[in-house]
Amino acid sequence: MSDSGSGCADRLPTMRFGYGQSEPVDNFDEYVGFSRNYVFSRVDDRPFHACAEFWQLDDLVVTHQTMGALMADRSATSQSVAQADHITIVALFEGRIDYCGDDGAQPCEAGDLLVLDYRRRYHFTTPGHRALTVSLPRISVEDDVGTPLAGRMPSGGEASLLHDFSASLVRRLSTASATSAPMLAIILRRLLLLALRSCADAERDKAGAAVRATAIAYLDDHIGQQLDIGDMSSRLGLSRSSLYRMFKRDGGPVAFDRARRLRAVHQAICEGPVALAFGTVGSAHGFYDLNNLARQFRSHFGYTMSDLRNHVATARTVPPSNDSLQQFRQAIEGLSG
Repeated sequence: MSDSGSGCADRLPTMRFGYGQSEPVDNFDEYVGFSRNYVFSRVDDRPFHACAEFWQLDDLVVTHQTMGALMADRSATSQSVAQADHITIVALFEGRIDYCGDDGAQPCEAGDLLVLDYRRRYHFTTPGHRALTVSLPRISVEDDVGTPLAGRMPSGGEASLLHDFSASLVRRLSTASATSAPMLAIILRRLLLLALRSCADAERDKAGAAVRATAIAYLDDHIGQQLDIGDMSSRLGLSRSSLYRMFKRDGGPVAFDRARRLRAVHQAICEGPVALAFGTVGSAHGFYDLNNLARQFRSHFGYTMSDLRNHVATARTVPPSNDSLQQFRQAIEGLSG
């Protein structure tokens, strides 16, 4: 375990595990302590070796890992020991991961994306692989896309874009400047949410995707205005009941519109400068009464806008520990805080 040896104060800190030996040594026992979210077991008699680099980009924990053959079980036992509550997306570059969850076995190969939800029970086996992983707080996902899928992400489209970006990112992070971290976090988070949202929308409403997109475009054109359901139904060529059925899972079109604008405010606070006034953020998304926005924001998310801004400011600071294992644990455990 070691810190980056670059010696450059303006470099993004790189923490490392499993490096430093002239010849790779079996470090299975050490790796089990490095990643406590699973019950691990060997799958054969070959020496096991794992190495990893990790970086913290705001509230995203990014790792580039290479490991040997093992089985990882996210069972009731491991859930009770490590009550993690975050989401991890794995971009697989080499090797294979055989994931098995509620929907059965899902083999993943190079080029695939795998979504791990630590609230669910699952296990996976790998004969060895190399991958980039991105872990982020559950609230960052559910506030935007709802409950995410788990397991292998359908290929193509946004998922392929995310995988390609991940492959490019891993080549650059070890030499990236610290000042680039906030922008890298914004780009990576948006690509992650775009890919997850695309999958969620496809599963939720395959047949009505085009009509729903038209309805959302109508809402975009009337942001901040009192929603006229009659006019909206007429413009879309739908009955009121059909319109409400389209947004039934969202609590109706009015609730959907309010929630998505609140999520936009949430994202703007996460990504914007600390000095940006909440009233300015709210007005940009159709909330012209700051007190009303504050009440709705707290009711929707369970915390205030100030709480969120303070959390983001804390996440952007580098943890004080110089020990890479302890720093990794602090970063991962902080996702579920």
